[in-house]
Amino acid sequence: MIISYAWLKELVDLPVKAEELADVLTFLGLEVEKTTTYTPSLENTVIGEVLECAHIEGTDHLTITQTRVGSDVLPIVCGAPNVRAGLKVVVMLPGAKTADGMVIKKAKLRGHESFGMLASERELGLVDEHAGIIEGDSEWEVGAPAAKHIDLPDTIFDCEVTPNRPDYLSHVGVARDLAAKFRLPWRWPEYLLEEIAEPAASQIAVEILAPDACPRYAARVVRGVKIVPSPFASRLRLIRCGVRPISNIVDITNLLMLEFGQPLHAFDMRYIEGKKIVVRYASEREKFVTLDGKEHELRSNDLLIADAKKGVALAGVMGGLNSEIREDTKDVIIECAYFDSVHVRRTARLLGFSTDASRRFERGMDPNGVPRVLDATAALMHSWGQGEVLSGRVDNYAKRIEPKQMTFRPTRATSVIGLDIPTAEMQDTLTRLGCEVRPEGNTWHVAAPTCRPDLEREIDLIEEVIRIHGYEEVPCAETSRVALFGSDDAMFTLRRKVVDVMVSLGFHETMALSMYTPDPRRDPAGFPEGIELKNPVTDDMLRLQGSLIPQLVRAAATNWQRGDRDLRMFEVARVFGEGTADDPRTWEHQSLAGLMTGQSYPQGWAHVSKPFDFFDLKGMLEVLTAKISLDKVEIICYDAEQTEVLGGKLLANGRALGKWGVWPTDAMTILEIDAPVGWFEIDLQAIADQRISERKYSPIPRFPISWRDIAIVVSETVSSAEILQTIRKFGGELLVKAEPFDVFRGEKLGLGRKSIAIRLEFSHLERSLESAEVDEWVEKIVQGLKQEHDASLR
Repeated sequence: MIISYAWLKELVDLPVKAEELADVLTFLGLEVEKTTTYTPSLENTVIGEVLECAHIEGTDHLTITQTRVGSDVLPIVCGAPNVRAGLKVVVMLPGAKTADGMVIKKAKLRGHESFGMLASERELGLVDEHAGIIEGDSEWEVGAPAAKHIDLPDTIFDCEVTPNRPDYLSHVGVARDLAAKFRLPWRWPEYLLEEIAEPAASQIAVEILAPDACPRYAARVVRGVKIVPSPFASRLRLIRCGVRPISNIVDITNLLMLEFGQPLHAFDMRYIEGKKIVVRYASEREKFVTLDGKEHELRSNDLLIADAKKGVALAGVMGGLNSEIREDTKDVIIECAYFDSVHVRRTARLLGFSTDASRRFERGMDPNGVPRVLDATAALMHSWGQGEVLSGRVDNYAKRIEPKQMTFRPTRATSVIGLDIPTAEMQDTLTRLGCEVRPEGNTWHVAAPTCRPDLEREIDLIEEVIRIHGYEEVPCAETSRVALFGSDDAMFTLRRKVVDVMVSLGFHETMALSMYTPDPRRDPAGFPEGIELKNPVTDDMLRLQGSLIPQLVRAAATNWQRGDRDLRMFEVARVFGEGTADDPRTWEHQSLAGLMTGQSYPQGWAHVSKPFDFFDLKGMLEVLTAKISLDKVEIICYDAEQTEVLGGKLLANGRALGKWGVWPTDAMTILEIDAPVGWFEIDLQAIADQRISERKYSPIPRFPISWRDIAIVVSETVSSAEILQTIRKFGGELLVKAEPFDVFRGEKLGLGRKSIAIRLEFSHLERSLESAEVDEWVEKIVQGLKQEHDASLR
């Protein structure tokens, strides 16, 4: 949220300067992340009017203007795209200085003399960005010093608002807290509302069909407006607060949203059919085009603002393109409503939206502040747009929301805070924050304002008392018992998760020193040896390890020789490596490595165990990658590019995460291990980069699943992973699962050919699939396999 110091001063007489206010806001709970100060550079700068404007030949953007400055008319060259005759402008005369210190001089450009510069907001130090020269108000006095109209210094605070404080998404909410902090009165913004006799109810009606999602919806009608630019001071205020000015009607809704926190919307009344606003749920798969021109397919739980025939706005998120304010708009319907935060959040996230309106509704607005904001909007549209405001509000309050009632005990507050704050101060604080306080002995009855949905319990009120009094006033205890907790970083959290998963899979964690001395005779080949130490501690610690596998193999050999033959071991530690020619610096990263050998599972009376094979290792990797939220995982086996030692690789989203394989028994003879050994090593940083940040719920299908079994004949060199990748590529969105269940080899298939049987599962969340529809997708898959792998149906 961007807060304007000048705007706050209009609401409360602040006793501190902007520099000090940043600290006050932070202590109140509104953390100031950035402060920007605007000090206009207006010396030797006057108001002018462009009388003539002509393009300079031989240039693509320069124009020569004749600009009236008081009694004089000056030729001034300008390159702004928005310069035109009749425009009120700000003229920087020779001798004036821009905000960055450049002195304006009389110059000759492309053969034309130029006696000054037509200024933009940035050149005057009013804002950081600009899209052309300043377009002044028609009321500006030509020849007058610019300071008379645009001396608008300000300091802008870019603040981080916590989710529980929706009132801080407005200048009014911040002003209320500051007034309480400084024990000062504050002022509601005042707008003079003038109405005509004709009632608004004669032109529009409001019907709420979803009161749980929209407890309150109010509207007003303004007729005969003129679409013109907003006053310059208001446009500048919007720009400084991060909002692009559009037109007076749209700017009013944005300006008052920043002031009161309440999102607003304006409809062109021409396009509201049936003189009726209906708040309803969308029909399943109903199409709707928002203001940004994007079409969305809605679900039955998305809330829609509609007229008698069609949707006109996505409730709490964005208006519709079919009813937007246009240059020829005359009659306007103003929307001011309270939407349930859960419904808005769900719709915004599923449709990929995040707007100023949705961010406010998601946190919770004030349902009982709707009338004040609606009247202020109508008053400004009358003032800025010269429209006639029809009398009365059309206000449908279908499900009334009352202030929350709670009790408050001053003695309890003193005990919790540890500071003796006078009860009169406590009552004054709560009252200034908008609470209704009724003291009755030692227990007070407090009604929290509906603009503060975070106030729910007595402890919340206690927190408000100390927050306004000042956390810094709480004395420090001379002796105390404090438990210190450090925050976990992402890699630490991932490491802990990996360790938990590996232990749950029956693995034992090992810990080895990161320094070791390679043994070429016993260590497996193909693994990096790490970095040689210039000053090793002992002869057994000559290098920093480049892989965890060598020391894991040594540990496995030791355990095997001592009679522990069924081994599942892993380690998570750092590995090190040399730099490259482009970047000679050494590097280090976290790695996960593991070994498996012996029996697949312990011998028992109910089953016969079997020796470990690579399917056990592959299955373990599948469980591991699923548990740590990796997506699109591929476990490539027996890749022809790999050596016998490195028999496979692990990928996620196409990125290599690590390698794995199985050493045969004869390769383990040197270590006196009489069994095959499976191994894997994975880069934890690569895992962190590919993890899914948020898990998404997939509902159980309500409609039957359609199965199809196919058997295809392919070359022996084609892996099942490649086949499944091709099936997913051609299977479309209805394909939910593809699983191989049989492999056959025989003379009839031909030399170097094999048959793989695969079960395909198709499903749709919203309907049953037709057999012909499934068959069509199966045919596409078969053709894709033929195209990619020269496959044929068996």
